[in-house]
Amino acid sequence: MRRRKLSKILALAAIGAAVMAGCASPSGDTGENSNKEADVKESGGSTKETTAKGTDANDAGTEETTLTFWKASANEERNAWWEETIAKFEQEHPEIKVEYLGVAGDLSAFDQKLDMAVAANEAPDIFSSYLDPSYISRGIIEPLDQYYDSWADKDQIPEKYVDLYRDMDYSSDNPKLYATPAGGNVQCLYVRPDLLKEKGLEIPATWDEFFEAEEKTTDKEKGIFGGIIRGGGGNASALEMLMYSYSGITDFFIDGKCTINDPKNVEFVEKYLGSYSTYTSEDDINKAWPEMAAQFQSGKGVMMAHNLGSAQANYEAFGNDEAKVKAVPYPKSATGKIVIPSFQPAGNMITATSKNKEAAWTFLEWLLSAQETSSYEKMMSNMPVNTEAQKDSWIQETSYMKMGADMNNDENVVFCNFPYYLPNFTNIESDYAMPNIQKVMLGQMTAQELLDGWAEKLQEDYDSVMSK
Repeated sequence: MRRRKLSKILALAAIGAAVMAGCASPSGDTGENSNKEADVKESGGSTKETTAKGTDANDAGTEETTLTFWKASANEERNAWWEETIAKFEQEHPEIKVEYLGVAGDLSAFDQKLDMAVAANEAPDIFSSYLDPSYISRGIIEPLDQYYDSWADKDQIPEKYVDLYRDMDYSSDNPKLYATPAGGNVQCLYVRPDLLKEKGLEIPATWDEFFEAEEKTTDKEKGIFGGIIRGGGGNASALEMLMYSYSGITDFFIDGKCTINDPKNVEFVEKYLGSYSTYTSEDDINKAWPEMAAQFQSGKGVMMAHNLGSAQANYEAFGNDEAKVKAVPYPKSATGKIVIPSFQPAGNMITATSKNKEAAWTFLEWLLSAQETSSYEKMMSNMPVNTEAQKDSWIQETSYMKMGADMNNDENVVFCNFPYYLPNFTNIESDYAMPNIQKVMLGQMTAQELLDGWAEKLQEDYDSVMSK
């Protein structure tokens, strides 16, 4: 059941993430390249042009609608995809023209540009980015429910993903849909089946089996470690995903109270960070994703948590031999369910000031089709949430992608709601959690102290948001 502000709870979230929805990873795993903005026409607002084919425009003319569309975190590859896709759309819908602008740089650069356009009453008709709750509270974007509910193929997207987007409208007792659901990255474990087998172990099905395998497969003389800890950049988000997967708790806030310092989460952090320098390498203290990947792909790590975005490189390092490398779901939580983190919501939005909302929805509906969704998410190396798109060969014939699709649709797999709606969520991760995680690894702080301080800061942020 969906829970709202009346009870001070946010419900289910999904995807992960995450998502993202599919722009640059919030944890910094993928960088953005520059694009050539000079080659792309920049225009705010929208226009209509009438092309007369006879003396009476109403009887013999056609009215052409021009939409402006901005894409955040653009690069050359993404620009090329959008330009090709828009050309296909315009062939099928000659009455609609789409002027595309790819905005390079991070999300703050895009938001600054959008804010200036909104202030000047020159906002685009459509834009694509992460769904920031401030877009809703400031009235920048249009609710899409009336359009989405009339979409003939809406059953192709499971309701749990649509709920994630509605949850971003946290201040409403009747939350609305403000962006079209997009795919995101799937979190998983990478394991070395051959090294586990040497010790008489199976791929861990529970977190207790994970910790047992971490210990038994460590061979310091050979420089092989059972686990790899992300102790450097992105460590807070990585730890959050794993601790909630262990505890089985599916929301950061229950009955208005932060759960990050729940005893089960504390228990996990004690075990996981407690393995540092014993069953993991000493240089894990500063490892971000590139260093983790280098260790695993060199054969010096047995198990590593990451997402499917690194699957191809991990598999290629071992000659695509699944006897030596395999992407698998997280182990079962304390509740018996597999708990994975939600995707960070991202998608396409229609601005409230657009004068051509019907035409804008025609474009967004076209992009929601299984064919276009599959094409886009393949380019982004993300998992589409459209179940028809998941049937495509690039997913079904690639073992790790099929694993991700099957996992996301398994009724025994549930999602933990990450509070992306909190304005300081990522700041708390970087400013408070990241340095203190390293202190726990070094024995300078306890897991309980880390999570109590983390909970206090998240609670303050949550209470501030919910009191408005």
